[in-house]
Amino acid sequence: MKVKHYIQLAIVPVLLSLPLPLLAGNIDSSTAPENTSSYTMGDVCNRFDTGAAGTLSTFTEPTAGPGSTVCTLNEVMEEAPAKDNTNGAAPSDVASGRPIGD
Repeated sequence: MKVKHYIQLAIVPVLLSLPLPLLAGNIDSSTAPENTSSYTMGDVCNRFDTGAAGTLSTFTEPTAGPGSTVCTLNEVMEEAPAKDNTNGAAPSDVASGRPIGD
């Protein structure tokens, strides 16, 4: 009986030391960087501040290291609307497929 437990305990470290295969998706981009369009952080900040639409721009390599940006993620979160379960609209108050207007 004790021998059986010792064998089981001896197998555990062996099993834990075996390499396990790791599976991941394709890490290659579906398009080249110069074909990628996105909004800039400035566009995101301006959308929250003024409602400006922003313009999609193609990716370009940075010409310098990190510097100051238009706004930080903390500032974006301060501008983003917070959930309001008391005075906010309920799902039944919002028409499906309708945009938000003034």
